Amino acid sequence: MQFEITHLVADTEFVTARFTCSSRHTGTFLGIPATNKLVKYNGMVIHQVTNGRISKTWTEFDLFGLKAQLEAK
Repeated sequence: MQFEITHLVADTEFVTARFTCSSRHTGTFLGIPATNKLVKYNGMVIHQVTNGRISKTWTEFDLFGLKAQLEAK
């Protein structure tokens, strides 16, 4: 997997990164057998920082778009 951070925003409590991920589908994922396709999708991660340490993390990514790429003929 290769991640490229496209946006990074931070304040005193949160660090948020938007990313693009590229990967090759080489194993079963979401019940879909390996296709060897190169897929690309976007996502975002938000870290809450408390006392200089990550205390909570939320991650979102385009699972629908990823699945559509894997299932495309």
